[in-house]
Amino acid sequence: MSEPTVTLALVCHRHEAFVADAVRSVLAQEGPPLDIVISDDASPDNTWAEIERAVDGYAGPHRVRLNRNAENMGMNHYNRILELAEGDIIVIAHGDDVALPNRARRLVETLQREKVSLVTSEAFVVDAARKRAGLMVGDIDSARFEVEDLLRDGWQRNMLGATMAWRRDVLAVFGGVERAILPAGYDLPMVFRAALLDGAYFLAEPLLEWRRHDRNLSEQLVDRGGSELVDLEGSAAHAVTVLMAMLYDLEKFRAINPERADLIDMRTRLLRTLMKHLRNWIRRRNRLFIQGQRATWLDLDAWLERRPAGSRRIRARKPVQG
Repeated sequence: MSEPTVTLALVCHRHEAFVADAVRSVLAQEGPPLDIVISDDASPDNTWAEIERAVDGYAGPHRVRLNRNAENMGMNHYNRILELAEGDIIVIAHGDDVALPNRARRLVETLQREKVSLVTSEAFVVDAARKRAGLMVGDIDSARFEVEDLLRDGWQRNMLGATMAWRRDVLAVFGGVERAILPAGYDLPMVFRAALLDGAYFLAEPLLEWRRHDRNLSEQLVDRGGSELVDLEGSAAHAVTVLMAMLYDLEKFRAINPERADLIDMRTRLLRTLMKHLRNWIRRRNRLFIQGQRATWLDLDAWLERRPAGSRRIRARKPVQG
């Protein structure tokens, strides 16, 4: 079997403090030469200058290409990555994380061995200074994702988007991504798409240092600086948005696979899950209104500044001591 062509895409936005570490880690990847695309999403800070400085003088085995978007694309940045990528497999990396040297090789080996469309992996959780706090998952074995589990349990720690590698079809078959449908948090929908194709797999092997800091995109999905009920209402609203994106993808997939009768039952189960989360969201939103609170929207920078320290919810899992 011939070796697959692989693009490692490092996507960056406002990562000036961290991106040099990220660039060095992708340039240091072991294994066959990679097509490395480093793409900055119109960062307003010094991210682009740090990228140029980090690649200056590189003379290793990998092919390196730089791209700077003229305007911020948000989630649609992945559509630009699909245009730029020349590989059959796309390994995603983020500008605030650090890849272990064997990351790309192990993800590609697993995709090939398991004959799936997408692979996620375990990750070390680190702070802004790269001090390790534990494992992201810690208590789940390597295994395939099952559609039933995705619909029942929603997002789980072993679906972290920063750890993913996928075949081009995960984007191409579904027409890329659309931030008007889901502006952030494509982790679960990507796994769902892969499950509809040839399957998705979790590799319980840490291949990444996933950096936790005050401006992680995952921290911008809900307001964790208010009361517990505010947090719960925001989480429920996001769950509804994610499930609607999955329904949108399922309808696209059904249109090109009309012979698959199982997709009708899958749609019924997805709608049932969606209604459950919709009821949760309405109930929590109504409780807030009754308590005298009102929803509002803030400019992103103002919102980031008002968040209290220590509001992050996702915590590392400590390794089990032998």
